[in-house]
Amino acid sequence: MRNNQPADIVLGQTNAENTLANHGKDSPSATSLNWSYGVNEINGHLVVSDCGNRRVMIWNNPTETGQAADLVLGQPNFDKRDENAGEDISAVGMRWPHGATYWQGHFAVTDAGNNRIMLWNGMPSHNGQACDAVLGQNNFTAGDHNRQGYYPDAGAVNMPYAVAVQDEHLLVADTANSRLLGWTNLATGSKADTLTGQPDFASKGDNGWGIAQRKSVCWPYGLTCRDGVAVVADSGNNRILLWPVSS
Repeated sequence: MRNNQPADIVLGQTNAENTLANHGKDSPSATSLNWSYGVNEINGHLVVSDCGNRRVMIWNNPTETGQAADLVLGQPNFDKRDENAGEDISAVGMRWPHGATYWQGHFAVTDAGNNRIMLWNGMPSHNGQACDAVLGQNNFTAGDHNRQGYYPDAGAVNMPYAVAVQDEHLLVADTANSRLLGWTNLATGSKADTLTGQPDFASKGDNGWGIAQRKSVCWPYGLTCRDGVAVVADSGNNRILLWPVSS
């Protein structure tokens, strides 16, 4: 790769010059995107969090510009973009999906607008497939931040954006609580095991309501892991943090 090297393939548009959301149309399609945020390669699939269309798009093998996605989650089909699939909060719909990963045999998506992480058993196989468990809420129909509380706890989140895996841990950037959480239990409503960025699970606040420190974060947005190190985009502090992750 070199500086200013052009992309070989463009997805979401018919060519490299077009930029309109959903090709300038009111409804999306299998070939369009709207404010695509997160992207990851999972088990040989390209996964894109199509945040503005409240859905997750999955390509099995993208090889050409404008190629249609093979599967959509969060909506019953490719031409819908309603919040929570046009229904009450459930195991199917989503609101502002941002990140995706694969953890302990489960496909995981951060559903930031519903303040939860959705988990599917294995890779989803059909459009609009319901998830099998959620973290951050006690059930599939709840969506309030911090589970209706002002302060968080070990099982609550507030606009989780990014997600990554290190060994047995699912790491989540609990963005609006300005902290990072780590889960090993994938049961619905389970509590996180580990915490970074705040002194305890009941605390929140940008930099713990203080000045920036090595142990604090302010609205962490991006998160990835490699070789036992978590790399965090600490957006509110305009910096990148590297944290060793204990097994």
